[in-house]
Amino acid sequence: MTKDWTIQQVWNETILASRKEGKARNHISASDIGKNFYERYLKMQGVPASNPFDERTIRKFEAGNLFEWLVKNVLKRAGVLHSYQDFIEIPENEKHLKVIGYLDLIAGGIVDWKEAEEKVKTMNLPENLQRIADAVVLKLQNKFPNGIEKLVYEIKSINSMVFWAKTKANSLPYPWHKLQLLTYLKGTGAENGRIIYISKDDLTLAEYVVRHDDENLNKIFNDDIETMSAYIREKKEPPKPKEIMWNPNKNKYGGYEPNWELKWSPYLTKITGLPKEEWESKVNLKCKEMNKLILKKKGELDD
Repeated sequence: MTKDWTIQQVWNETILASRKEGKARNHISASDIGKNFYERYLKMQGVPASNPFDERTIRKFEAGNLFEWLVKNVLKRAGVLHSYQDFIEIPENEKHLKVIGYLDLIAGGIVDWKEAEEKVKTMNLPENLQRIADAVVLKLQNKFPNGIEKLVYEIKSINSMVFWAKTKANSLPYPWHKLQLLTYLKGTGAENGRIIYISKDDLTLAEYVVRHDDENLNKIFNDDIETMSAYIREKKEPPKPKEIMWNPNKNKYGGYEPNWELKWSPYLTKITGLPKEEWESKVNLKCKEMNKLILKKKGELDD
């Protein structure tokens, strides 16, 4: 009998087993607000995915949970974590269905800085992260000796290439992340929140402010949940999302590209009627043709 042992199989199988097929529901999820109505409609009807997430994607979701856990524990040991994974509910009314979600964490309030200093010493984090925790306590204590504002935080981890490209293009935060956080601000009554993006490969962090009184964001939020609610209540299918989108940040190459939200949708085949590989081949060719015409026209205008 062999004495060799490994955690590989248990680790991988357990992560994959954590993802479950969705069921029909009559509420709006905070994390779906701002995304395309058609996919959300299918999800809320309990329609099985035609393109379920592959194993690598599922593991990426779980890796994201680890980064959230990391930030939570640094803030907890620094003495500034108030609560985490609070259930949030915005009740149903005549205009919209119930909206629910679980916020990542709330940090701030009255802080016992002396206790925080002692807790940080016992963290046993990797060296660099330990220095971060130490600095959080020291700098906040010096600047806010009587405590800090209570803030709602949403933690997102993204691929480092995407992180730096989006940061350079000033295209963070994503609109749906702002709407998700606004849900939590409404549910808690908090005035301010922050979205934190973590670059997975180098742990660089970017932080963005979301305010409860942002009039434009509130209008987008209300329009979204009222429109989605009407589709569900009236049992009316929303329009399907466009397969090709215009990206102004890529006008150097023409500007048209496949709709990335549709590309990664678990309902791609259900929506388009094509297997993923066949759909990608079709839209890539179409984008190439459309971009070629645009570049040709630009060349004629430049002459």
